[in-house]
Amino acid sequence: MSETEANQPTAVGGDHLLIVVWIAGEDGGSSTVESLHEGFSDADLTIELLKNSGFLEDGDAGSVSLTDEGRILTESLVRRHRLAEVLLEEVIGVPPSAAASQACDVEHFLRPDVIEHICTFLGHPRNCPHGRPIPLGLCCTSSDHSVEPLVQQLSSVNPGATVRIIFIRPQTHARLDRLAAMGVVPGTTIHLHQKKPAFVILFGETELAIEARVADDIYVRRTYGDT
Repeated sequence: MSETEANQPTAVGGDHLLIVVWIAGEDGGSSTVESLHEGFSDADLTIELLKNSGFLEDGDAGSVSLTDEGRILTESLVRRHRLAEVLLEEVIGVPPSAAASQACDVEHFLRPDVIEHICTFLGHPRNCPHGRPIPLGLCCTSSDHSVEPLVQQLSSVNPGATVRIIFIRPQTHARLDRLAAMGVVPGTTIHLHQKKPAFVILFGETELAIEARVADDIYVRRTYGDT
């Protein structure tokens, strides 16, 4: 099965069932047809369809397991879902209670090439917000160490760096309005002069001191040529 084929989704219910079987394997167990009935109203039909498609096979003691093709497909589904969770919860700020369900909605619209860009954008995270491992993709298999995200909070940048503001995620609209009035808007290139006792940024002819909590709201990307 090619990578493109591996990223082609089954029916939504089929995707979810395959992921449940995958997670059971991560936890050192297996999924039985009886246990799957608890979470899927049409478990028998879905399981039969997945067997006919070559993704599931019968195991021991009434269990079902992933075939080789099923593992390739499900690994891509798990990777897509967990990266969507990281994006929603850690970057966009969706509450943890809603991030998992929102990820289920978002992931089905993400093409394989977009997933690779998201992974790179996030710095090739190794775990989802729940601590479960994110399967590696082509963009991160060449490195066995954590990579700095392309976009990060200004508060994470070292003094002396020149960065471009990508987006601002303020806690209040009033804060966004104040930043905009001072010229701190997406697209602005700024230089981080210092972080203590206060954050001081330079842009154009302006020198501006901001609080650490405001620096947490500003997401930036290093400009080309910056080290």
